[in-house]
Amino acid sequence: SAFSLDEEPLKKIIIIGGGNIGFNLAKDIEELDLSLSVTVIEKSKSRSKYIADTLTKTLVLNGDGLDQSILDEANIDDADMLLALTNDDETNIITSAIAKKNECKSLILINNSEYNNLKDVLGIDRIIDPRMITVSKILKHIHKGKIESVYSIGNNQGEIIHAQALKNSKLINKSLSDASIPDGVRIGLIKKND
Repeated sequence: SAFSLDEEPLKKIIIIGGGNIGFNLAKDIEELDLSLSVTVIEKSKSRSKYIADTLTKTLVLNGDGLDQSILDEANIDDADMLLALTNDDETNIITSAIAKKNECKSLILINNSEYNNLKDVLGIDRIIDPRMITVSKILKHIHKGKIESVYSIGNNQGEIIHAQALKNSKLINKSLSDASIPDGVRIGLIKKND
């Protein structure tokens, strides 16, 4: 709401792809005991059986996530978000179009970063780019100081850094105008004394 993006909490999600990411997400949701209805659609019959035997609160459907009849069986009309987490970028992109047709938000996994540039053209709500996440995790360990998190943005054209100023930092007890901050650095938020 601070950014004028008031959104209702999710109540029902459909995950296309029961691989490691889709399965572990559904498992984490169960373990966190979130009041969230989860359906996993998995193409492989043996994998579907494994997921259904392992998870207790998640509905597991065996079928193609691009098949409208399977999506209808998963009650896509009631879903708040469709997550396409397969290993195939094209399947995930098509899934986002299906979500849009069914008036459902989409979050898709993209392995080819070139597709990030087509996000708006393709009508994709949100993208997960594992390469960018990996870059961000590596950057966290490369930077000096107490870095909480680092996110690479704009195809590595910038970084958002969440850092803690240590007691020996040159930033402590100075105003921003006196802190000699390098050109190009912008301070978005300072948290002090909680």
